[in-house]
Amino acid sequence: MFDALGYRNYRLYWSGILLSAIGSWVQNTAQGWLVYDLTHSSLMLGTVGFLGSLPVTFLTLLAGVLADRVDRRRLLLITQAVLMISAFMLGALTSLGVVAVWHVMVLATVSGFASAFDMPVRQSVVPTLVRKQHIMNAIALNSTAFNSARIVGPALAGVLVPAVGLGNCFYFNSVSYLAFIAAIAMIRIESFRKIEEQPSIWTDFRSGLAYVRSNKAVRTLICMAAVPSLFAMPYAMLMPVFAREVLGVGVKGLGMLMSSVGVGGLTGALTLAVLSNSKRKGLILTAASLALPVVLILFANSQNLRMSALFLVGVGFCNLTYLASTNSLIQSIVPDDLRGRVVSTYMFAFVGLGPLGQLMMGAVAQAVGASMAVTAGGIVCMACALMVLVFQPRIRRLA
Repeated sequence: MFDALGYRNYRLYWSGILLSAIGSWVQNTAQGWLVYDLTHSSLMLGTVGFLGSLPVTFLTLLAGVLADRVDRRRLLLITQAVLMISAFMLGALTSLGVVAVWHVMVLATVSGFASAFDMPVRQSVVPTLVRKQHIMNAIALNSTAFNSARIVGPALAGVLVPAVGLGNCFYFNSVSYLAFIAAIAMIRIESFRKIEEQPSIWTDFRSGLAYVRSNKAVRTLICMAAVPSLFAMPYAMLMPVFAREVLGVGVKGLGMLMSSVGVGGLTGALTLAVLSNSKRKGLILTAASLALPVVLILFANSQNLRMSALFLVGVGFCNLTYLASTNSLIQSIVPDDLRGRVVSTYMFAFVGLGPLGQLMMGAVAQAVGASMAVTAGGIVCMACALMVLVFQPRIRRLA
């Protein structure tokens, strides 16, 4: 289960991710509560999410080219510094009592620019920290760290918001970035070396897209990642609406709901870590793609806090299994010299399309309610999963 942690570089990287992710989830929970408290608008929650993810849409593919051309460690240090400063500024504005929703929008956009470069580099670094046979185990353990943080972070925010205020939650996140910065600074990666003669950025960009177009399995996997990004995952930015309007609970209830997703994700990550040597990864992916919309629809129509939390455990489990399986299958297929560009294409589908999904779901929720909006997204995901099952049978046979 923990083979990848036997590598010093990966162990440092994983520890930094865990501590930083806890801070990020504290901020995500507190920020959603702040925006909804300021505006009482589902559309505004979607708008903030849209602005925070919009730079990813336009810059992720360029960031993938950059990840194949520069020192990935140095680029990670820069992106973490920007994210740390952004969180500190939001904390200062909130603590001083002058924060307005436009401040949140601007800082979310700044963080989005940093994340656009951060995410492809983070993903493409992992295979350089472990041997090839341990790539899926490392990706699964990455998800373990992320989802452990997703359990602890929202629950911690639920305690911190009433105890010390929203501003201190943002300060907490700012300090947590120091853990990842320290870990990256200590990592030694021999493959980080500059190539003197390189083709143009445009040539590199086109060669990455050409590879994706020519490889049917990779192309299908990337398309599969796009569907939940557009129609399933935007449910998360509506969580304050479910907590306050649908279930009638406060910020502690919101923390419980978001932590439930983390419990499911952690369970899924540990399951994948155990199954990292399985020859039926495609079948695992197919099962998760069919189960995800079912539990999402059940959550959307639940009126009970405990049942909603239980269904969100299922959402977290299926979503993690779906996306981590997709990621590991792509990473195992792609050659290293194209890894940054292909992974950035996956990140574009997985995260870059998120702004459109968030804005769309926010608008639908404003018109017909959060429950109907999430139900509709689940139905679309189910239809797409059935289409892959029928028309792309080779996916479930991937090893």
